[in-house]
Amino acid sequence: MLALVGLYLFLMKGRHTWPVELVGWGSLGFMASVVYVSKGGTMDYIFTIGEPAMAAFAALAVTSIVGWKRQEEESEGTKPHGPSTIPLLRLFIAIAATTVVCGPGIGFIWRTLKQETYELDEYRTRQVVELIRQHTGENDEILAPPFYAFLAKRRIICDYSEIFLWTLKYYNERQDKVRGAGVVTVERIANALREKKVKFVALDLDQTGKIPEIREAIANTYEQLRQSEFRTLNTRLMFFIPRDRSQAE
Repeated sequence: MLALVGLYLFLMKGRHTWPVELVGWGSLGFMASVVYVSKGGTMDYIFTIGEPAMAAFAALAVTSIVGWKRQEEESEGTKPHGPSTIPLLRLFIAIAATTVVCGPGIGFIWRTLKQETYELDEYRTRQVVELIRQHTGENDEILAPPFYAFLAKRRIICDYSEIFLWTLKYYNERQDKVRGAGVVTVERIANALREKKVKFVALDLDQTGKIPEIREAIANTYEQLRQSEFRTLNTRLMFFIPRDRSQAE
């Protein structure tokens, strides 16, 4: 927000020359890289291209607000170089600033910073890891998103480590009526589930959990450990162990 204010002040006080326009449009484009980060699924390093502009114009905003920046007088007789896009640029910045400060936007950013948007927060992540360790041994195989398996130091059945890509491959092969690696891998996992070889399942209900063979195998031979799901904006997790084990416990 401070960076957008600083950029707006820069354009208000700057001359309508092509270097000013270049800096304005370029900086706004760099700062827009935050969109790729906030949408999820993109590494934070993408935002490094916007950080210099963000820092510079945020500093300008702060120094202008507290009165540390001396006002620069425009030279008399300076004329615009021609039709200027700065009014349009100011409009874009005003719209962007309004979007940033609106209530839902602030709430979304706050939840993202608290790790509640696209991933579980630290506390619930630790809960998942403890559940895995509590119900499995070091040599047991599990079915879970790779992040939790890595933290718990457990192997994933059939190396099913990228649940989105595997799910996509499975459905593409079903659509094309091809028995490729996606279908074969799902069949192997489903057979292992029916035989209760998978000692713990942390099921992403919107990806792996929608594959019929896996969903049916779990429904027939596994028991839920919780009544409620672990939920984020785009993920729903439920946890299962083999039914005979849950009854014994």
